[in-house]
Amino acid sequence: MDQIKHLSVLDDVRHVLDKRRLRLALIALSALSLLVCLLTTHLLIDFSRPPSGLPIIPHYGPPTIAQLGFDHIYVIHTHPQRPVQMSRVLQMLQITAEFVAAPVASPGNSTLPARRVAEWHAHMGVYRDMRERGFESALILDGSMDMELNIKTIMRRVHRVLPSWDLLFPGHCGAFERIQPRVSAQLPMLRVANMPLCLHAYAVSRSGVDSLLDHLDALPPDRDILGMAIMRLAEQRRLAMYSLDTPVFVPEYTDKTRRLAGNKRLAISAINHLHERQQ
Repeated sequence: MDQIKHLSVLDDVRHVLDKRRLRLALIALSALSLLVCLLTTHLLIDFSRPPSGLPIIPHYGPPTIAQLGFDHIYVIHTHPQRPVQMSRVLQMLQITAEFVAAPVASPGNSTLPARRVAEWHAHMGVYRDMRERGFESALILDGSMDMELNIKTIMRRVHRVLPSWDLLFPGHCGAFERIQPRVSAQLPMLRVANMPLCLHAYAVSRSGVDSLLDHLDALPPDRDILGMAIMRLAEQRRLAMYSLDTPVFVPEYTDKTRRLAGNKRLAISAINHLHERQQ
């Protein structure tokens, strides 16, 4: 009988210990969940940065949504303050992108400004990276971009009717895109590109990258402006290019950018919406 009582007491002790272990495990799990939440919040507010000092944008979902229908989005950083604002806009819209630093280039004996030589190196570097990583398409943005607040909806509509393409210009400073042939009655703003000019917001497909690298990579970077070299390839029918007659990406609106042909005010600016939320 004493042995049975002893075993019963041991069972009671084990039961109490099991309850305590379960309680401790639940407390530990709750603490871990809180830690993950705090870390996530810190990432969204402080914009965790790699050693290069450029922002890291979280992965928000499949490319069809979070990357505007492209395999990748590159943001070329050229200004010390703008990447912070750009990263906040992208996070607000839950768009995933990779920030890359524009190289510092010297014009040497070239007649071109240093920024044009740097532009050539930066974009060629992106094309090579696309090829090496096997991306079928990528959107390339300057770090000073503003965009329509409903950019995801707009780009979904574009991809539904976009034919086989090499370059697409959803942002540009061309003055004559509105008079170009329409691609589809379903989306009148999509046009066969004429001279969209400016490389602050454009997309490149895998076939476009191959053409650009095949024809331009061996050229000296200080000989020509990249945008004009691309336009000449289009004139030679080496590139299939399309544009939106009303740009949905524009440089942040200033007295200087207002003078750019084709740089119209956005219907609903994402930057303005971000500022309103922060007030």
